[in-house]
Formats: sequence, structure tokens, C-alpha cells
Amino acid sequence: MQNEIQLLSFFASFIFGIFFAFLNDLNNKLIAKGKKGFKIAATILFIVNISLLYLFLMYRINEGVIHLYFLLFVVLGYVARSYKPKVLTKTVKKVSNYLKKVKNKTNT
Repeated sequence: MQNEIQLLSFFASFIFGIFFAFLNDLNNKLIAKGKKGFKIAATILFIVNISLLYLFLMYRINEGVIHLYFLLFVVLGYVARSYKPKVLTKTVKKVSNYLKKVKNKTNT
């Protein structure tokens, strides 16, 4: 696979992950008050449609070749959209403080 096509696939997968997170939030809001059977059916249809949309996107970009790292970029896009910056910065601060404590214990 050519480098340009691979980079375009990475970018498209990341953007698709962001788009998927947005649609997932919207889907959850729409089916929140439905009955259990409706929720299951709507979720299955949503997953099938999203999967087909991603396959179509990859088919248009790189003739349908899907690698594991493309799916990793979809997950990264989903996570990037799902987490709010405040939550992310608090988590980074907690982890960095924890790492500092562990480093200080190992040095003494």
C-alpha cells in the first residue's frame, strides 16, 4: 500500500472514530426511553449500519483493505471524542503525580 493512501486511511479512520462517537451518543439519546426489545433491535441496526459505512469508506479510499491499526485509529478517534478535556487533564495529572510518587520511592 502506498504511503499516501495509508496516511489517508489513518486520518479517515480517526475522523470516523469521532463521527462514530457522536452518532453513538445520538443513538443512545434516541433509544433511552424505549422498551428493551426496541433498544436491542435499534442497537443491532446501528452497529450494522456503522460497520457497513466504515467498510464503504475504506473501499473508496484503499479498495477495502482494513488493517488492525486502522481500527486502532477508529478507537483513538472514539476516545478522543468521548473524553472531555477537563477529565483528560485531571487524569493526566493524577497519573503524573502517581508516577512521581513511585519514582521517589524507588530512588530512596
